[in-house]
Amino acid sequence: MKMIKKNAVHELRPTIKQVHTSPREIILSVHHVRKKLEVKGQATVGFLLHAKKRFRILFRTGCSCLMVDIGETRTSLRVITQGKIDEMLYEVVKGDVDTDPFLNSDREQIYWLSIDKNNNLIRFGKGEMVAELCELEFDYAHLLEEGKMGWVSLLESFSIAGNFNEEELEKISPLYNRLPVTTSAPPIIVDNDQINLGLIDSNDATVVNNLSTECAHLYNNVAGRNLTLNTPDFPDFSDAINWSIMTEGAVCHTRLLEKSVSLSDDRKKQCYLRITIGENLGDSPGAPYVLEIWPGQHYSPVHRHAECHAIIKVLHGSLSCRWFKSLQFEENKPYQQAVLSSGQVTWLDPGQFQTHQLYNHNIVGNMCATIQCYKYSKLDFEHYEYFDYLNEDTREVCQFTPKSDWRYSDFKEQVCAEWIAYKNSSQKNNLGIFKSKSENHLMKKVSS
Repeated sequence: MKMIKKNAVHELRPTIKQVHTSPREIILSVHHVRKKLEVKGQATVGFLLHAKKRFRILFRTGCSCLMVDIGETRTSLRVITQGKIDEMLYEVVKGDVDTDPFLNSDREQIYWLSIDKNNNLIRFGKGEMVAELCELEFDYAHLLEEGKMGWVSLLESFSIAGNFNEEELEKISPLYNRLPVTTSAPPIIVDNDQINLGLIDSNDATVVNNLSTECAHLYNNVAGRNLTLNTPDFPDFSDAINWSIMTEGAVCHTRLLEKSVSLSDDRKKQCYLRITIGENLGDSPGAPYVLEIWPGQHYSPVHRHAECHAIIKVLHGSLSCRWFKSLQFEENKPYQQAVLSSGQVTWLDPGQFQTHQLYNHNIVGNMCATIQCYKYSKLDFEHYEYFDYLNEDTREVCQFTPKSDWRYSDFKEQVCAEWIAYKNSSQKNNLGIFKSKSENHLMKKVSS
């Protein structure tokens, strides 16, 4: 499975180094990361690891530090001031809270800690470093008013502390973002001339300038008004695809049946059509541009996108997009979702919306078409070529190789040919019916 990396988040390995053992009541080895915070007192740091025992994430300045102590049944925010014994700011116990700020000892997980000196907030979460996945939040403004914790604005480095063996330590991946977790970027992109004060205030949409350069590159290629499914040379393309899906023996219906053969009875609608546009340029998992056809009530498995950047534009119909914390079966409830209609655009990058599921919520007979665009980060030199997905039957994470059902030109030609044949056949049938009625009418007149 692909190792997780982040947009605007720098992988720092191999940079974890054991420097000393804590002499405190709980013995934990502290491992410093050779990375200074770019702005003192604000950042989000995370660690991807499979922790089997409790551990801590720490921010430091001099002899003082702020930390989150993560256990299977108890998690707490703590401080050490001027090297004194640590004091607890806040603690939660499993069973007493609706959130899940606890250790997942059975699986790999991202644990992150955010410090926000401007809003006086400490946040702890799991999964992508976004506000929607915050599991624990503490406002320390009242402590500042009491003359405490002023040193938080001077925090300048971060560490991880735990009883890790050499093999576990080697697998830990530190993650860093210079900004604290505040309001997340919204999933919907609008053009620059559509953004307004209300959208900015409600955070219901963003413009592509706020996203990565990779997303901007893809967006500029497909966001134009002329990039539509129906074209002047085939204005009935969407109707023809719908007919092909619903008609036994037609190309879309046949291919969907072939793809559903390997699926369990409960998952027969977990398939869709992938039509590639252009060649694989070596800078994306599979072809960079893919037309995807979603029959009514069909859906994808929950899947990740090889840590790449992507733009998704709805060309026809509408569908639901659901975002998940991870591919783990235990975390199979979406933390956010949105309905996208024709012409709307959404996005993802290595740090946000990377794990999702698409679902055509419309009734059978109402297909949805989307254009998916992919691009690896310019800092990604691994180029993982698969989309990892959750097999809900086995509860295992599997690899999907991005394959093509057709090349776009071939698909359009085949659908067009069968649509013309269907229309001609319908006209002949209608002509035959009209001719038959006319002959009957004439015979009745003659006989009378």
